[in-house]
Amino acid sequence: MSDNRHAGTAVSVEPCSDVALLSALFLELAEDEGSDIPRTAEKAAEEMEDYLRRGEKAYIFRVCGEIAGYALVILKRTPPYLHHFHICREKRRKGYGTAAFKTLIETLDIKTMDLDVFDWNERGKSFWKSLGFKPRAVIMRYAK
Repeated sequence: MSDNRHAGTAVSVEPCSDVALLSALFLELAEDEGSDIPRTAEKAAEEMEDYLRRGEKAYIFRVCGEIAGYALVILKRTPPYLHHFHICREKRRKGYGTAAFKTLIETLDIKTMDLDVFDWNERGKSFWKSLGFKPRAVIMRYAK
C-alpha cells in the first residue's frame, strides 16, 4: 500500500481483488464516461473477473479510510496501460483524482503510461491533459 500527499491531499493506493466492489465502481465509471456498451451488474462482474483473470491489476484509492475510486492497470504492456480510472462522484473536484493518479504512478514505479478516453468525454480529456497526457492516436468506428 502506498500513501502520499499531493497538493495537500492524502490518497492511499492499495491492491484490490474484491470483484463485487470493483464491478460496482466499474458500472459507475461506464455510466459517467458515457460508454456506448450496455452493461448490467452481472455483466460488469463477469468482465471484471475476466480482466483480473487475464492479469490486469486493480487498485483502490482511499481518502481518510473511505473508498474514493479505483484503477485497473495492464502492467504487461509497454508502457503500462491504464484500462480504468475512476473517482467516485462524491469525491470529485477535491484534488483526489490528481493525487490518486500521482500516487498510483509512484506505487507502480513507472514514468510512462498509456490510456484511451472517449472522444465525447470532454471532462475526461481535460483531466488527462492537465496531468500531462498528450493525444497519440484517433480510433474511429464505422457503424451502420
